[in-house]
This record gives sequence, C-alpha cells and structure tokens, in this order.
Amino acid sequence: MEDELKRFFKFKWGKSKLDVTLMVLLLISLFGGIGYLLHLVKDCWDTGWDVYINLIASLLAFIFAFLIILLISWVYKRHEDELKVSYKNSQMLKIYKNINKDEKHKYRQEFHLHPEKHEQPCIVYCDKLFFCNENTNGIKIIDKPDTYFEVNHFIELHAVELLGAHSASKTTNEFTPRLQDFEKASDKNGNKPVLTIARSTYVNHLLTNRVLDYQIAEDVSLRRMYESIDVLTELPISKMSNHIGINALLFLIEDGTRYLVMPHRGKDATVVKDGVTASLATRLMVEGYEKATNKEEYIKETCVREEIKKKLPWTKDEKKKTALTSLLDNMKICFLGLARDPYEGGKPTLFYTIDLETKCDDFASLMYPDYVPQDIDAIKDIMIVEWNNISLDVAEPSEVEKTTTRTDDNYTKLDQLEAERYDEAKLKLKNPRRIEKDKSKKSEKPICILKDIKDKSFIFEQNLIANFWFYTKQQEYIKQQIDNKA
Repeated sequence: MEDELKRFFKFKWGKSKLDVTLMVLLLISLFGGIGYLLHLVKDCWDTGWDVYINLIASLLAFIFAFLIILLISWVYKRHEDELKVSYKNSQMLKIYKNINKDEKHKYRQEFHLHPEKHEQPCIVYCDKLFFCNENTNGIKIIDKPDTYFEVNHFIELHAVELLGAHSASKTTNEFTPRLQDFEKASDKNGNKPVLTIARSTYVNHLLTNRVLDYQIAEDVSLRRMYESIDVLTELPISKMSNHIGINALLFLIEDGTRYLVMPHRGKDATVVKDGVTASLATRLMVEGYEKATNKEEYIKETCVREEIKKKLPWTKDEKKKTALTSLLDNMKICFLGLARDPYEGGKPTLFYTIDLETKCDDFASLMYPDYVPQDIDAIKDIMIVEWNNISLDVAEPSEVEKTTTRTDDNYTKLDQLEAERYDEAKLKLKNPRRIEKDKSKKSEKPICILKDIKDKSFIFEQNLIANFWFYTKQQEYIKQQIDNKA
C-alpha cells in the first residue's frame, strides 16, 4: 500500500482524468478522516463523551478512509497497463509518420478480417521483418549464448522505480533469448533471413520494452529518450531487451468451420489485464531453445508444440491421456513470419497458426476443470468463437472524415481522427462459448464443457491483431497460388 501511495503523489496534475480522480479521492479520504477526528475531539472537550460510541465512530471513520485507499489501489491496478506502455495508434501515428501523404505511415498495416463483409478495417502498427511464404528457403540462426544484454546506466539508475511500475502484476526472472540482429534474405546467406540470437533476462524486459511510456519524471520516459524518432532503432544498437515473443492462433476445425481458441487473461497479468490474446501468447523459452540440436526447426515449429502443451490447462485424467496425446501429435503448425512491435519499442515476435481437426466439445472435454493460474500472464478462462464471428468494434468515421477531401494541409489531421477512433476499439465476439466446469453432474472426476455466453467486446493485445494480419496475408497468398495454378 505504501508503494501505491508514493506513486499517486508523483502524479502530475492535468496529465489525465485518472490522475486527477485518484488524487481527489485520496485527499477526500485523508482530510475527511482528520476532520472527523477533530470534530470528535471538540465534542469531547465541550460536552463530555461516551467512550464506546465515539470509539466506534472513530473506527468507522478510519475504516471508511481505508476503503477509499483500497479503491484507489484497485483503480490503479485497472489502469496500470496504460501507465507503462501506450498501445494507442494515435501515438504511433505521431512518431512513425511519413512526409509523403500518398504513402502509408510507417509500420501501419490496414486489412480486413473478412473481406467479403462490409466491416471497418483493422489497423495495427507492425514492422514486418519477413513473411514465410515470401522466404520459402527457411531461416538461418546464428546463436550467441555468451553474449548478454545489459541495460544502460540511465535505466540502471531508475531500475527500482521502473520495476515498481509492475506492482499490480505477477513477475518473474529468468534468462531469455534476445534478437540481437536480423538480416534479410540475400544471395550471400543462401536466400535465407538470418536471426542472430543472444541472451537477456525477463527483468531486463520489464525494465525496457514493457515500461516504455512510464513517466520517470515530467515528460521523461524511455520511449521519449530512445524510441521517439520516426523509425525503430536498429536491433544491434537498441537500448531495449528485445526478447523474442511467440504468438500463435489455435484453430479448431469442425466440419470445415474454423473456430478460434481465445484465452481471457486475469487482472494481474503483466499486460492486457482482463483482455483477450492469441491462443498462445508467450516468449521463446531459453531452456528448450538451448537444448535444441536443430535451432531452425525449433523456431519454425517445435517451440510452439512445446509451449501449447504447457500453457493450456490440459486434463490430468489418465483415461483421456491417449486422446490428448493423439490430438497434440496431429497439430499442424504453420510458421507465418517475424515482426517487431512498435508499441513496445521494437520487441520481436514470431507468428504462427495451429490447426486441430477436432470437435469443439471434444476439445473442451480435454481441459482441466479445476485449473488454478500460477504462471505470469496466466489465463483466467478460455473462449471458443467461430472465426467469422470475430470483428473489430470501432466507431464509425465522423462526418469530418467522411466529407473532407484530403489535401496537403489536412491529411495528417484526418489520419489523427481515424487513429483516435481506433484507440478505443475493442474486439467483438459474437456467439462465443466458454470452457467451464460441468456443474450439472456429480462425479468423482468432473469434466469441462462449452457454455454459451453473451456477445461481448474485449480489450485486446495488439500482437493479436498483428497475427490476424499475418494470417489474412497467408490466406491471400494461398488463394493467389490456387488462382495461378487454375
């Protein structure tokens, strides 16, 4: 609680409505409690007092003040993500801008989830390093296990404060593979993109990429100091930890229909609190990577196969182990590509899809009904939704956007209006079903079932939208190949 209060007193007036609200509530609770005690003292001095009645009144006053402080702490936890990293397109637009109005802004990707529908497009900032279908020769890995990333002196000086920004999140520390350099495919490297992988730690990640917009002082943040020019810093000289993320979409294919498995994160995740992510949203684990004899194959497929077995709450029922093993052995993993995330200062992520030929009910029955999240960024529950029932819930363009003709003077303003609409966007799920424990049957070994829930819109991880972009590009590529053969 002491750390929370220190952080509140550091808030700057006028920074945001949240800052002002928190400070007002804190002041009300503080002065309200003091004022009430002074009032009791005066009454006691003037008229004498009933010890028990006034003691109870005093306790109630302090309980009330304590509850207000708890409320402040709860509000902070709800908004911790936005204090650490800005995932707003409007900020990306201001940083990664182009001078030529006829060109798309740097890293800005616009696409449609379902081209056949008349929906608002999806927009995400994503620096694609390579797309696998454009690099069919595979990848090359240069491993540097003895090269370790260290934060610079400025970040080291503010390490306690930066780590304190994660006070409402579960954290850990361990070694992580870091993308130290990337080289595009060329004749000299056998037409393969080259990934140079060194080492870092998860704490370094918490001190850099994951706290990029935290206000160390007035108008002082790591983004402002190291990632505020109009291009991402090259990997070899980046001041960020840049450990390698894994992002995979798990599709259940039932009678030809694709259903996406969507985890719903808890309120103590390090990011995307109470929001939805890709089916597998984790990092490349150093233990498995270092043990792999074929690191290229490990990156392309094995790492996903290992992590999907760890991250989802699979059943512990021995009678179902055969069915579970058969299901996992038949996973079809497709490596989509690699991109850097401008929202988190260029953190690299590997993107995949996973196809499982199974019925949704059968998949749900292989989950563990009494799962208790333990890991950081652990899932709260799991939803399954048909791919065609996923859409971006974003406001319609304003009249100004619809009626104004782009000119040299106003094209940036129009883009800003669009970006601000997308800042408030959520992911809308129609007819979702949630995997939960079957409470209708009493048995020694309870099972999981699918339960229909109401349509709902969720906040989302930007890397999820980036994966949607990679997936739609892959579908376009496959369609083009089929058309070419025809």
